[in-house]
Amino acid sequence: MNKQAKIIALGLLSFTALGYGGYLAVKWGVMRTYVGHDEILVVTNRFGDNLPSDRRTVKEGEGFKGVRDEVFGPGRYFFDPLQYETVIARQTVVGAGNPSKWEWDALGNLKDPASAPQVGLLTLLEGPTPASGDEVVDPGFKGIQRAVLTPGVYKINPVKFKVDLVPAVVVPPG
Repeated sequence: MNKQAKIIALGLLSFTALGYGGYLAVKWGVMRTYVGHDEILVVTNRFGDNLPSDRRTVKEGEGFKGVRDEVFGPGRYFFDPLQYETVIARQTVVGAGNPSKWEWDALGNLKDPASAPQVGLLTLLEGPTPASGDEVVDPGFKGIQRAVLTPGVYKINPVKFKVDLVPAVVVPPG
């Protein structure tokens, strides 16, 4: 191989290495989002068609701009900041209460409601309105959902759902 070919090969190799290094610097420095153990990542598409009026979220691959339906749990994610906006929010925690602090009054009610377990009332903020006008609705309809959240940690999209934490009814033994 002559000297000129070696210089060209070395130049191409250097250019490729610099290009790949630049790509890694952008990916790990600009596109990376870290989500902590008690957080969720809400992603918004910046480009696409406008959403229909009865919707607040977008399913992946639909071609609409707006907040994505799926939220991401703890971990490391890479989203192009030109195409997507990312927001970190808290996971929904429904408390289990503290049974060791339960004391009952004469009527069988807890003296300290703060020690009671909680349930989460889930309200869907998008979708069709039920024809019957019910206050509690079946899944897929806009309004308070029939199923409740029991004690635990949940990845709930705050744009699609509203969660109201209320004390659970605790029935004393006997």
